[in-house]
Amino acid sequence: MTRIVVAPGPGRSTLELRSGALAARVLEQDATGARVALVANGALLLAGDVVEVEVDVADGAWLEVVETTGTVAYGGEQRSRWDVDVRLGAGATLTWGALPFVVSDGARTHRRTRARLGEGARALLRETLVLGRAGQAGGDLWSELAAHDAVGPLQVEDLDLSRPARALPGVVSGGSGAAPLTVVDTVLALGWRPTPLAGPSDPWVTYLELERPGAMLRWLGRELHQDTVGDRCLAAWAAELAQPRGDASPTPEPVPLRTTHTKEFA
Repeated sequence: MTRIVVAPGPGRSTLELRSGALAARVLEQDATGARVALVANGALLLAGDVVEVEVDVADGAWLEVVETTGTVAYGGEQRSRWDVDVRLGAGATLTWGALPFVVSDGARTHRRTRARLGEGARALLRETLVLGRAGQAGGDLWSELAAHDAVGPLQVEDLDLSRPARALPGVVSGGSGAAPLTVVDTVLALGWRPTPLAGPSDPWVTYLELERPGAMLRWLGRELHQDTVGDRCLAAWAAELAQPRGDASPTPEPVPLRTTHTKEFA
């Protein structure tokens, strides 16, 4: 298991790093937090591999997780897993702009992210799922996300992107006669209401404003290089997250995205 624990300290933050399939390396550190890189210790993600990452950010601390390379889930008989567990203390912040996760032909892989936010905590997470390497259709992928705070759920999502599910109408269909969509790029803000991204309209972008503080921007497409939205959104929302609390930022003209307001269910 790879473990990252950060807490404020006198003059310099306190870090506990444990390496597993991914090695944790410090890039930057100050009195309240750190930037930490994740570096693969070997080929990932082979059939049967289980990658576990545990992140604990103490009250008032900040952490930015940097992935040095994307990940390819390779084919094989056994399933592989990528599990992330996050705990944020009161007033803590986490930024994790994950690099693309590619599911090659024959792979059967499961991604799971669990996040628990303390009072006033904020998180900015990115997940870019790519179905297949160049010229491939891609294997089976299941992706789960569950984010909660002390009040209740902030965002809970279960994506079935297995081959049978992808064959159903409306899942990743590109329209009548069109090639299927193979990229699902998601930027998720939790614990605060970010400014909607400004820019030209994109028919493959959806902006989802959560019922409780948070928002999600999702881009669907056929080729990763066509994604001009994810990087801009991550950078803009990361800049907001870095501002001292209470600072007001200029509100740009919002892009006319397809906007949905979620409701909580009893």
